[in-house]
Amino acid sequence: LKGALKHMKHLKKHRPGRAKALLLIASLAVLLTATVGSTAAWLVSKPAAVENNFVPGEVACQVLEDFGTESGTSVKRNVCVKNTGNTDAYIRVLLVFTWKDKDGNIFSNKPQEGKDYQINKNLTDWIKQESDAGTYYYYKKRVARDAETDVLIELLRQADGVTGPENGKYKLSVDILADAVQANPPEAVADSWGVAVENGEIKVQGGVS
Repeated sequence: LKGALKHMKHLKKHRPGRAKALLLIASLAVLLTATVGSTAAWLVSKPAAVENNFVPGEVACQVLEDFGTESGTSVKRNVCVKNTGNTDAYIRVLLVFTWKDKDGNIFSNKPQEGKDYQINKNLTDWIKQESDAGTYYYYKKRVARDAETDVLIELLRQADGVTGPENGKYKLSVDILADAVQANPPEAVADSWGVAVENGEIKVQGGVS
């Protein structure tokens, strides 16, 4: 660089026009070098990646009950359903009453309410609907995750003095089957269960509260 400057001073003294041209070229070279360096800095600069973790929706429920024995008879109390999923849901329960023996064989005739068994139900926020599969009970309100429905069955037991078919070979059996559907959108309930949702509550055609 010192040699170049000395050379340019010589040219300026003896050939002034050529010295100005070389000085202009040298200035442009310095400017281009600075520009390239700045551009390279921008190209290698990269922000940290943003990571988004999405949790898929899950619909699940669990039947809760107090089960025990009173005076030698099996008794269920305080039957309700808990939303164990991670999103709000609507819940229904199917009750199926049969006579079963110890091997799981089912007797042809069904037990009769009030005659063969006693059941005390709380239908304040439940809608009853009969079907070929059994009796459905729809909980009217949406249930938040980790929340529970109101109690559906306060008490359920085989009636006093009833021994079951064939001298007690067959015993009273009650299957309490619960299922849930996501609350949003409301069309999910209509497509799954064939019921409507109005003002946030389930409406069942032909159902009885």
